[in-house]
Amino acid sequence: VVDLLLGGPIIAGATLSRFFAFHVFVVPGLLIAFVALHLLLVIKVGINEWPMPGRIVRRETYVAKYHELLKRDGIPYFPAAIWEDVIFAGVVLLSIAACAVVLGPFGPGGQPDPTIIQTAPKPDFFFWWLYTVLSYLPPAAETPFLLIAPAVGIAFLIALPFFAGEGEKSWKRRPIAVLVVLLVAVGWGALTSLGAHTPWSPVMDAWSGEPVPAKYLEGRTALERHGALVLQLKQCRNCHALGETGGKRGPPLDEVAVRLTQDQLIRQVVQGGGNMPAYGKNLSPAETTALVAFLGTLHPPGQAPARDAAQRATLP
Repeated sequence: VVDLLLGGPIIAGATLSRFFAFHVFVVPGLLIAFVALHLLLVIKVGINEWPMPGRIVRRETYVAKYHELLKRDGIPYFPAAIWEDVIFAGVVLLSIAACAVVLGPFGPGGQPDPTIIQTAPKPDFFFWWLYTVLSYLPPAAETPFLLIAPAVGIAFLIALPFFAGEGEKSWKRRPIAVLVVLLVAVGWGALTSLGAHTPWSPVMDAWSGEPVPAKYLEGRTALERHGALVLQLKQCRNCHALGETGGKRGPPLDEVAVRLTQDQLIRQVVQGGGNMPAYGKNLSPAETTALVAFLGTLHPPGQAPARDAAQRATLP
């Protein structure tokens, strides 16, 4: 699936071409097809009446009662009811045209300034909840959440009418459904509020805002001090906090030597993993050695850094 979406193992020119085609041709085509199918079903089958308390829906009698109600109170979709859709669509198009005339091609923010190169990328507010969820998920759960969960959810919604299509439809008689909707709304609002604080986004100026705290440099060798300089220059602190300063996108580094062995640190820096990109092509071997040497000093006083099981077995 990843190779199909990206056009290869990495994000490259083929990825841009595929996403352009997907957004320009595939998505609009699917929307048009679903709208056409919806209109066809409305014309052929009709529209459900508004659910009322005491109105019981049963599969055996629903169709006959619906046709009886349709003959008594129904109106034809075309041309009687279609005018509501035509008027609404016209208002939307006129509103878009008015915005284009009043705001111009650059929108309310005006013409962009190409000289501004320091920026914190941020999605639209209605996507904040999604980025918040991703920031709190463990790395192993991201792929199932992004690829499997939507498919399962869509399949559940499609199957829902087949096993839950009877009973009272009125929300006044369905307290569990109302409670679920309220919980979803509260959860969405809470996640959106958390997204406003961007726990998922790098702090783009964290590396330059504060130097490496002096306590992490005391008594260090020249190699380890060079590693601290690499940590600063390569902007690692945009995502990782050190001494309570820095980003929150990745785990803090204050005790990283307790969590990862030297080999694991090298592999994490060079190959990446989870949400962390690989830096093997951005660091020279000397820089990687120095950086790992400095990271190996980040452990609480009196607590030894993590070691491989093979190394512990050879110690006396």
